[in-house]
Amino acid sequence: MIVHCLINYCMEDQKKFNARTEKWREMLIKGLKSDPSLLKKRVRKGVPPPLRMLVWPILADLATHQNKAKYKYQELLKMESISSHDICLDVPRTFP
Repeated sequence: MIVHCLINYCMEDQKKFNARTEKWREMLIKGLKSDPSLLKKRVRKGVPPPLRMLVWPILADLATHQNKAKYKYQELLKMESISSHDICLDVPRTFP
């Protein structure tokens, strides 16, 4: 009897997980930010693990930040630092 209950519980849990994942997939197709209140509600319940690698970069606006960071890094490389001399001395000692 207990085993039967556990199996039913696991099956129901899997059905809920699949339904939740499908809702997220539909939201990805429509555009995550199309309904902010629904997005907030679903994020609080949790992004399904199979979709996290798709959802979080979109929500974090990763593409924009990566482009900004790339240009900023190039600018920083061109700048002279007050520590440049010390760094040039330390690098060969740290990595002989």
